[in-house]
Amino acid sequence: MVLQVSKSIGSSRLFFFIGFMFYAGLGNEYINPNLPWNELARNVIFYLILLYVAFMGLKLEIKDTIMYVLLVFAGQFLLVMYKPDIEGYPGWFLFGFIVGRIVGVPHPPCEIEEPLDAKRIALGWLALVVFILCFSPAPLVMK
Repeated sequence: MVLQVSKSIGSSRLFFFIGFMFYAGLGNEYINPNLPWNELARNVIFYLILLYVAFMGLKLEIKDTIMYVLLVFAGQFLLVMYKPDIEGYPGWFLFGFIVGRIVGVPHPPCEIEEPLDAKRIALGWLALVVFILCFSPAPLVMK
C-alpha cells in the first residue's frame, strides 16, 4: 500500500504538521486513561472533533483526514497509557489549530519565481541558525 499525498501539500509538510499536533496533545489531561469512562468518552469525542477541524487545513480527502486524526489520537492515548509522565506543550495545540484551520498548511505560490542571490542564501542560513538556537519546545511553563 502506497501513501498518496495530495498535490496541494508536500509529504514533508504533512508529516511535520502531524508530528507537531502529536507532540502538542501529549499529556493532555482531558484524554487521560485514568478518567471515569463517561467523562473520558465525552472528552475523547470533543478532542477528536478539535483534531479533525485542525487537520482539515491539510486539504486531504475526508477519509484520509479521519485516518490521520485517529492515528494521532491512538498514538497519544497509548503513549500516555504506558508512559503517564510524558508531557507535550498544549500551547502548540492552539497554534497548530490556528495554522491548520485558519491559515492553512499548504504554502501559497510565490509571486516572483527566481533564484536567490548569494546574500539572500546567506541570510536564510543565518536565520535558520538563529531559529535553531532560540527555539524552545515548551516556551512558557508556569507551575
